[in-house]
Amino acid sequence: MALITIQDLENTLQQTRTTLLAAANGDGMVSRADLRQLLEDTEDPMQSRFLEFFYQFLIRLEDRPRMRVTEDVIDRGIVFIREQLIPKFEIKTSFTTRTNQEIAQVHASALPMAMELIRITADNVLLSPLQVSEQITPLAEGLVFDDYGSEAGIAITPFFLEHPAEPLTPSSFPVALGLEPQTPRGTVSRFDNAERVLLTFVELHMHSGLAEQARTLVEIMQTNLSDIKVIVMGQDNHPDLESNHPVYVIGQGQDGNLAGFESVVIWT
Repeated sequence: MALITIQDLENTLQQTRTTLLAAANGDGMVSRADLRQLLEDTEDPMQSRFLEFFYQFLIRLEDRPRMRVTEDVIDRGIVFIREQLIPKFEIKTSFTTRTNQEIAQVHASALPMAMELIRITADNVLLSPLQVSEQITPLAEGLVFDDYGSEAGIAITPFFLEHPAEPLTPSSFPVALGLEPQTPRGTVSRFDNAERVLLTFVELHMHSGLAEQARTLVEIMQTNLSDIKVIVMGQDNHPDLESNHPVYVIGQGQDGNLAGFESVVIWT
């Protein structure tokens, strides 16, 4: 889970303030027409979504549907978030049930606002999957994958793959690889959470003096990716397949794309 600092959240709020006021055309008031034009001019759909959500949040917070969104209104909304919401939730990309309940008691719009703030901030501070794979490239040198009963430790290589912005599943992964899920080669034989495997991966490299390198690689993945899985491809003991099975240790970015590393397990 990616850590987000208080300063990251503050940066999001101040950037939103600046963007909204720049749309006011010098009169100090962001009209609904100004907002519509701003949304049309904003290319990033997540940023556009947050700007609209924040604007509507200000109106709900003031409980004045016809009010004018001025600099003072924006600043009051930011102070409310800074003083009433941020101290109540853990700075990460998901909330506990208890945290949800505490935030919901503050204001009817408090919990949705907190979640939107985390979402847009995480999108701004996290590395993209492509950037993750680029960071992994120099770290992968000398590291091997030796797990799942493999008969040998095989070198790892960085991995990046475009994937729809939807959950990673045993069905979606072969399709993203360009394989037919129902075929022996396109069959997913293992699809597991990677928590144990990543811990073992670091421990495996202690004897070679590369544990810190492996740990850095793992931390980059855990910080910037979610839902990290171990996926082994190829049907077990199929006569048409070799004993080498591709294995992927990968997670998803905010855009759905996949990154991590790949290797081979040898089963004879």
